[in-house]
Amino acid sequence: MKKLLIIVVLTVAFVLNAQDRIRLTVEKGPQPLFTYFYASSMDPDNPGGQIELFRVRMNAVSEPVPGDEYSLRMKLIWSGSDTPLIDLDNIRPAENGAAFPLTEEGVMIKSSDIITNKFSDLFYSGINFDEIMESNSDFEDIILESGMYPDGDYVIEISAYDNDSGQTVSNVIVFNFKIVNQSAISLVSPGRLLAQFPELVASPFPNFSWISNMSEFIFKIYEVEEGMMNQEEVENEEPLFVSEPIQSKNYNYPSQAPVLTEGKTYGWKIVHNFEYSDISQQPLESDMKFFKFSSAGNGNVNTDPIASIIATFNDPEFNELKELLLDGYNITDEINFMGEPVSPTELFQLLGQIINNEITVKSITIE
Repeated sequence: MKKLLIIVVLTVAFVLNAQDRIRLTVEKGPQPLFTYFYASSMDPDNPGGQIELFRVRMNAVSEPVPGDEYSLRMKLIWSGSDTPLIDLDNIRPAENGAAFPLTEEGVMIKSSDIITNKFSDLFYSGINFDEIMESNSDFEDIILESGMYPDGDYVIEISAYDNDSGQTVSNVIVFNFKIVNQSAISLVSPGRLLAQFPELVASPFPNFSWISNMSEFIFKIYEVEEGMMNQEEVENEEPLFVSEPIQSKNYNYPSQAPVLTEGKTYGWKIVHNFEYSDISQQPLESDMKFFKFSSAGNGNVNTDPIASIIATFNDPEFNELKELLLDGYNITDEINFMGEPVSPTELFQLLGQIINNEITVKSITIE
């Protein structure tokens, strides 16, 4: 269905009606997914620093009629709002009253030519960031809190109209893209930081788990050679094994991968799997955790995923609990959150929210 939608959108973008006097042709559209999108990426005060969302060429279908003047319309629609974030119908030539130079070669229009409160070489639209913010209070709250455009589906529509009649005189260009602001990939288990004693893992096929709001990942595992002191040194070596794309947040070390060596220390990490078509979008990677393969195992090591998450927190409220966990304490008694009992599964979800800064811990009491 998704592929069909794209085909339909592209078809609409290029179909001209008989009365159309202007042809809009897509030279470049936005990438389909942004894993972060800063407010500055579409700041009208700084068009030169914007991400280039699109390039559209504007041509005359027939010989322009002397005196005809055209302007552009553009809408930016967010799935979280009933009204467009941007709704401009006064995108006009930079020299007010002059007609667009509609030659056979046409005029190239970039997104930063339109999303600006400055005079570009071609246009003046007069939009400012306050207008975008004020279009929707939820949108404004998210921008002020995070500095990022909110997650969701976005649509850009562009067309041309006659200044005198207001009639649309071009085909309508429609761009679709999605924003999913990535949160850090937090490794759960197994393993610890390299500076600590590595966790002992008895299984030759350990299960690896992590937390993230992304949906597809690559697993990488490295051998840690004697004398390596930090993650950077480990990553400078070729991985021992790299997985195919994974559509879940846990992964069993496969039997076809290189066999883990008794007594050897290994480091593993997770990389978000995405084909980045924009240089501003960099792959999201986790830090690395380390473990030692020992078939004898170690009864004093707590391999509970919940304990593994807690061990990564720097919040002083967790210090007492972390010390108990190091002494071999297992979280098996009743757990209460905000005065109500919660299951280990619910606690696991809460810890994920803490990692993603959705919940702030004020106090922890152990009785």
